[in-house]
Amino acid sequence: MASRSFALVSCAEALELDTDLGLLVQAFTDIGQRVQIVQWDDPNQDWERFDITIVRSPWDYHERYQEFLDWINRVNLLTLLLNPADVLRWNTDKRYLAELIDAGMAVIPTTFLTTQDDVAMLTYDDDLVLKPTVSAGSNNTHRFVGDAVAARMCASELVAQGHVVMVQPYQHNIDLMGETGLVYFGGQFSHAFCKGAVLGTQPRIANSLFVQEEISGTTAQADELALGLIVLEYVTSKFGSTPLYARVDIVRSADGAPALMEVELTEPSFFLHISNGSANRFAQAAWIA
Repeated sequence: MASRSFALVSCAEALELDTDLGLLVQAFTDIGQRVQIVQWDDPNQDWERFDITIVRSPWDYHERYQEFLDWINRVNLLTLLLNPADVLRWNTDKRYLAELIDAGMAVIPTTFLTTQDDVAMLTYDDDLVLKPTVSAGSNNTHRFVGDAVAARMCASELVAQGHVVMVQPYQHNIDLMGETGLVYFGGQFSHAFCKGAVLGTQPRIANSLFVQEEISGTTAQADELALGLIVLEYVTSKFGSTPLYARVDIVRSADGAPALMEVELTEPSFFLHISNGSANRFAQAAWIA
């Protein structure tokens, strides 16, 4: 196996929080590859010295979104960026969900608010979730139960700050079953995990970058895998190649059917520690990319 040089892209605050990074460094080293963890906003970084640059945990990108988009465009000219630049640009704004809904996929019903008129016209249900379309780690994500006035005020404030706001009905099955994350490397299913309800009744614990999550291993069900495959095939067809990595987050809707919450193609945690061999599977997929 020929040796190549890999960059795993993170940010300063995530270096001690991304539990996948150490496992990935070991996996790349085990197969004879050169690997380094780097910060996306390091002004002194020479990106040309890496054969492949893999976006992993730049979890502060939403705070400097235009700067991050400029970084994508610049680095894309200097190294093989994975996932590819067009995938990253598309995926970092959750308005992509509208496209998936239009394609007929089972997605949580989602409304997008771009103006104060949109805010005023929306009917605010008894239990809903609001968040900007550009966000990470559940930052600026709010749940409102039976408080339409507060929900409308929150939406208005976010729109006034320049955000596009997405509104979804809260999915109550997540309180009972959590959400399922399906992880794919090189187009192949690797493993699944279960995440507890982040917006449930328990207190939310946050660090500097994200709301901490309750994660456990799980076995993906056949209908979840079927939805994951539909999503992955759509992304592959849209961009003309299979992404190096993808995470498809699914929850059970009120009728028990799986519904897509997000498809994460930019900086998802893989939770490699719950699946033996998963870090090696990623390294192998990256080497042949």
